[in-house]
Amino acid sequence: MNIYIETYGCTANHGDSLLIEHLLKKNGHKITNLEEADFVIINTCTVINKTERRMLKRIKELKNLNKKLIVAGCLPAAQPDVLKEEKINCEIITPKTIENITDLIPSSLQVTRLGRELASKPCIQSLQSQARSSIFPNIIGIVSISQGCVGSCSYCIVKKARGNLKSYNPDFIVKSVESLIAQGKKEIQITSQDTGGYGLDIAKQSKASTFATKYRLPDLLNKISKIKGDFRVRVGMMNPSTAIDIVSDLVDAFDNPKIFKFLHLPIQSGSDKVLEDMNRKHSVSDYKEIVNAFKNKFSDITLSTDFIVGFPTETEEDFKKTIEVIKETKPTKVNITRFSPRPNTPAYKMKDILERTKKERSRILTNLCNEISLKEYKKYLNRTLEVMVTEKGKYGTVIARDCTYKNIVIKEDLPLGTWQRVQIKSDASLKPTYLLGVRE
Repeated sequence: MNIYIETYGCTANHGDSLLIEHLLKKNGHKITNLEEADFVIINTCTVINKTERRMLKRIKELKNLNKKLIVAGCLPAAQPDVLKEEKINCEIITPKTIENITDLIPSSLQVTRLGRELASKPCIQSLQSQARSSIFPNIIGIVSISQGCVGSCSYCIVKKARGNLKSYNPDFIVKSVESLIAQGKKEIQITSQDTGGYGLDIAKQSKASTFATKYRLPDLLNKISKIKGDFRVRVGMMNPSTAIDIVSDLVDAFDNPKIFKFLHLPIQSGSDKVLEDMNRKHSVSDYKEIVNAFKNKFSDITLSTDFIVGFPTETEEDFKKTIEVIKETKPTKVNITRFSPRPNTPAYKMKDILERTKKERSRILTNLCNEISLKEYKKYLNRTLEVMVTEKGKYGTVIARDCTYKNIVIKEDLPLGTWQRVQIKSDASLKPTYLLGVRE
């Protein structure tokens, strides 16, 4: 069968699509463009209302093509009734039932037991890491280290799709990284709903478990760093609540040339009261402690964080505290989301605030964060950096990364995976999202 896969959402979702692709190819199917496809798979995101509406619109467009449709991802997992309400007749799979994809599409090979064989935990965990090897072409690979999380944030619908934390076997993860490097990958993206939580569930398992009994993220990074090869590792999002207890070991693990000095640490609010209402399990001081620990060791580290503005209980005073935290910690990159009530979450029942208030707060934060990013990037003017070319850009350019994972645009068509020596040029080139590098 010819199959087309369309993916939306986070890195983990793209990784799930690669696993789907891997399983289908194992069963003799061919991944094609939309026009040639017999089956269409759309891997969805449903993190906010706007995204949900976009997904439903696209699902209907694909359904009208009169091809056999499978809806995957977080939408059918977290909101299965939505598809019924919209009268969309399709098959569904969720992040927890990806291996069942082989049961939904007739096999092109005489492989009738594959789906049952994949049901065993070691096999599916191995594939979940090893199959996710080419979210980007050529040199970037991703490795999922766990599924789900230990949190229960009051606004989050993703938990209903991804479930509780399930850490993957560290040996499988290391083998997956080794496999990617053998394929020529140069950037390895470690992904999870919360990388800092990796291993918390392992300690609770019985002594008969095949997992190590005390494995956490620093241990895993140390093991990955020992793998031979010319590669770099980008560690994905970690929550302050799971990172705080291992911050010293994390800083030590990051102190390796193979680990990008890039920290994605979502705080969501600068008010402890709002964090409590969000059911976040960290405080503002936890966030600051982690940030300071990393910045004291790596002065140029790229700090990325997330804020939700307009949470139902966020007052003007709470919002001012968020501004204060941003000014104090000076994040390089900030993802700002206006609160969106999601069904079947505790925050859904809270009285929402005016949309214009959310928009105004979002505008204020965006302007502030852009100002901070520009000041940070000005420090790089005329500095010479060693960068790795990781992606093709637009109009004959390439995107490269320095050791802190900052975006460096080079206006040349250079080979992916190569190291280049560049100088960062003039104020006119400065943007809140990238730097302009000229080869020396």
